[in-house]
Amino acid sequence: NILLVCLIPIALITGPFLPDLFISILGLSTIYFLFSRDYDIKYLKNRIITFLFMFYFYLIIISLFSENIILSFESSIFYFRFIFFALCIFFILFYFPKIKYYFFLFLLLSTLVVSTDGIVEFFSGLNLISIIGLNHAEAANSQGRISGLFRDEWVIGSYLVRLIPLLIFLYYDLYLNNKLKFLFYITICCSSFSIILSGERSALLYLFFLIFIIFCFLIKKSKDNRLFFLPIIFLIFLTPFGNDKLRDRLVDGFENHLSLDKDKNIYLKYFDSSTKMFLDKPLFGNGPKMFREKCKYYTKNNSID
Repeated sequence: NILLVCLIPIALITGPFLPDLFISILGLSTIYFLFSRDYDIKYLKNRIITFLFMFYFYLIIISLFSENIILSFESSIFYFRFIFFALCIFFILFYFPKIKYYFFLFLLLSTLVVSTDGIVEFFSGLNLISIIGLNHAEAANSQGRISGLFRDEWVIGSYLVRLIPLLIFLYYDLYLNNKLKFLFYITICCSSFSIILSGERSALLYLFFLIFIIFCFLIKKSKDNRLFFLPIIFLIFLTPFGNDKLRDRLVDGFENHLSLDKDKNIYLKYFDSSTKMFLDKPLFGNGPKMFREKCKYYTKNNSID
């Protein structure tokens, strides 16, 4: 279980299958652990766990009343594995607290490799996968975006920006030697630069928000933090202006996403559709995973777009 937890950051690079497999194995092993030891049943009576199980049964019930029961059940019926996965993390941290150090190493390695590979692809048009002959990388040259180790998916920025907060937390929570601290700073700088180069607007906004939060809560701990975040902020402000494709996507492209015209702003159209769906069924909704099926009935001219 300890090994599987440490491998999750690397498994996320391969796609959804391995992470789901790892989480399922960890959840099943936790169920066995709970019911093989009578005294551990008490953890199921925790208020948070009780609430999550109530929410799980709620999802099952509304899935039964959805228009597409099979589609709705795909996301709700196995939701319980996340509950036992959370319990598994709790037990591992309780019985083996050193896992935080090993997990930090795996997380540091995966983010550093992914971010470095993305930077290399942006400037050379080649990534690790294309070098070994499994795929070709033309994202940086054709669309101004990079895929890195994620092949034909543009999620490198989302991957990095969601793991960086966990990496920063472990950095402040663990006692690390100077070599690991230096490698941590290099990784954060490379990851931030790669997020910018990825061309993902949402990832860039998350990065801005993350820097703001860290300034608010961590800047008082040490003066060195100012030196750590200055190059990141410098890169964020200057990098998009130095590349035409990045500037068009990250800077000029924001105009449509800030527009109050639903025909120009696709996210405003999503918000309008979801608001109408909520008002129609405010208590139970249309069921899990049903937005993709129902949104077309709430958009202008019944258009799927």
